[in-house]
Amino acid sequence: MKSYYSDKPHVVIIGEPSQKEMVEMAETEKKRVENQQKELKEEGLKQKGEQLQNATEQNEKEAPESMLTNVAVPDVSKINFHSLKTSCNYTKSDKIDKFPLSEIPCKFQLDDIKTNFVEVNALLDSTDLSEDDRYYLPLFCEVIFESPILRNGELIDHEEVIKQLEADTISFSGQVGVGGSKFLCGTYPQMVQVELKFEEDKYLKGIQWLKDILFHTQFTAERLKIVAQKMANSIASLKRSGFKVVRTVFLDLTYTKGCNITATSLVRQEKFLKKLQTQLDENSEKVLKIMERIRDSLTSDLRIHLSLQVDSVSKVSSALEEPWKAFVPKEKLSTTTIDKVKG
Repeated sequence: MKSYYSDKPHVVIIGEPSQKEMVEMAETEKKRVENQQKELKEEGLKQKGEQLQNATEQNEKEAPESMLTNVAVPDVSKINFHSLKTSCNYTKSDKIDKFPLSEIPCKFQLDDIKTNFVEVNALLDSTDLSEDDRYYLPLFCEVIFESPILRNGELIDHEEVIKQLEADTISFSGQVGVGGSKFLCGTYPQMVQVELKFEEDKYLKGIQWLKDILFHTQFTAERLKIVAQKMANSIASLKRSGFKVVRTVFLDLTYTKGCNITATSLVRQEKFLKKLQTQLDENSEKVLKIMERIRDSLTSDLRIHLSLQVDSVSKVSSALEEPWKAFVPKEKLSTTTIDKVKG
């Protein structure tokens, strides 16, 4: 608190009530009322009193019953609800014939819903990360979308990755916790959420993008430093919001030091990101190994949630489950992952 608030240069404005001003305002109001009474005289005051009384009575009248009864009540039986059918491969559930999940080698939940888009969420468990590694999570969530990708032996530079990703998707994001933001965890803060949304005809491309982002991103010292600097610079504007600062301090005091909620807070991240930029200049190999270690840990127990309209997307891809069968790289497959799915 001393480093970031108390001892920092600041301006404090103190407003004190003025007794003199209160007396002057009371005198001014008293004179205004006296002048008004003189101008209106007795007859005018009586007329204004009647107007006030009539207005009060009119304002306090209850609304006529017809105001409610004249509103047509729709037939609830004609309301069109979104139908939803859910299937998953890690517990007993209904099967969707056009999209079997039994051979997908990771925990997978499918929601068949009437929509024109495909939304896929990869949920990555950060429980096994060390306290120090948790500080890297906000950076990880940003840099995976802004780094080179190794696809089929070909290295695609970060500029082309960003360009193609924006062309093939409607939106993409990564955050700590479901529905979180850059320096604020969402619900289920132990999870890291990577989300892609794309059109139905981009179904296969969208899955390939998610696979590349999770497994084929090539971390480089240059990209890590640029993204870290950009994130650090954005904290200054966030600290101008009193609400966000108070919320950050409250969460920091409430939760255990080193958990995702405190590790990703804007106050701790500001110090961490500045220190990280120096580390990247002095020993970038160490930082790169940490990023790889975090990726390996997060993707070791993968959960996928997919929402789409099965009948519609099946016209684009006849075997909707096929790209998911090979989604997890062979070197990442383990008996642990498969047992969790079958169990």
